[in-house]
Amino acid sequence: MKKFAVLLFVMIAAVTGGNAQKVGYVNTETILYSLQEYKDSVAVIESKGKILQDQIDNEIKSIGELYNFYQGTKYNIAPEERSQVENEIIARERAVKTRQQEYFGQDGVMKKLAENALKSIKDKVQAAIDCVAKENGYVLVVDLAVLPGVVYKDVDHDLNNMVIEALKL
Repeated sequence: MKKFAVLLFVMIAAVTGGNAQKVGYVNTETILYSLQEYKDSVAVIESKGKILQDQIDNEIKSIGELYNFYQGTKYNIAPEERSQVENEIIARERAVKTRQQEYFGQDGVMKKLAENALKSIKDKVQAAIDCVAKENGYVLVVDLAVLPGVVYKDVDHDLNNMVIEALKL
């Protein structure tokens, strides 16, 4: 719905172009990846994610080894012991799934880490976009990173380089 509203606003602005209203565009992904601070933050986040994923993978491997051992010995052990091992395998699988959700889920550790680490950088980029737009008389700036399906864009209205320059100041 948000994308539709932005697209509708862009079309209305284009139709009322006789009023000399300027519309520009940026690609925040391009702008962010031009910043070393952003690249460094992403590297730290990815490193932390790899550590957490390795923990999950190790636990899954351990469960797999226990399961394989169980499969090889289940006919040689008492039914009570067999049930106990099966319950342990199931409990460990559930625990891993829960931990995986805690780490990588919608409200997980990694999402919160990324939000906290990147918020100040994204705020800085937004401030630079606002500044460039105001200084150059743009009434609307569209972010191509969140508006897929753009079939035409005039490079004269590309504000990426201006925003990147503003960020370097």
